[in-house]
Amino acid sequence: TTDIRTGTRAPRTVTTSSRHNAAFWIVGYTFAVSMAFSAVPAPLYVLYQARDHFSTFMITVIFAAYAAGVVASLFLAGHLSDRIGRRRMMLIAVAINIASGVLFLVWPATAGLIVARVISGVSIGMLTATATAYLSELHATARPDAGRTRSEIVATAANLGGIGLGPLLAGLLAQYAGHALVLPYLVSEALMLAGAIALTVAPETASILRGEPRPAYRPQRVSVP
Repeated sequence: TTDIRTGTRAPRTVTTSSRHNAAFWIVGYTFAVSMAFSAVPAPLYVLYQARDHFSTFMITVIFAAYAAGVVASLFLAGHLSDRIGRRRMMLIAVAINIASGVLFLVWPATAGLIVARVISGVSIGMLTATATAYLSELHATARPDAGRTRSEIVATAANLGGIGLGPLLAGLLAQYAGHALVLPYLVSEALMLAGAIALTVAPETASILRGEPRPAYRPQRVSVP
């Protein structure tokens, strides 16, 4: 905005734009490393299988457990950021993902893998829609005259790029750094924790009416546009 009396731009606009632009990249980073963690166990399953001697069918069960967590979370919690805020929802999702990483470390048995994958899936279901909306809103505030291309590209890159980065990171650490069933999780946890800490200073973008009664909770409706 321009100050009518002086003809100069108000510094608050620049500050707000810069803050939202910085938050845009923080959200993109946090989204990417969280998606990466969701794929970290994939190349490690062969090591779990060799250690615990479970069948190939059990690996399918573990993959299915993750998918079940994602679908259930999308249906039950994917829309809750409209009610409680983008930042808070992302922080909750990342915290749940970090908790699943702790579970991988402290309960490495087959049953623990299944439970940890369900929890990780719940986190990703909460995160995906929230982070995508958050990126779009931060971009719109930081660059109100620009189109949506940047936010769409970053959201897609963080989502798909993170899924590709996770197995690569886990495979390299397992192959060359040792402690194959521990170190990939520790590194991923540290990356997510850094994102969560940075996220605490990101501005909120969802319109939340303070003090207004909230509508009754309903699961996400499934529809075809």
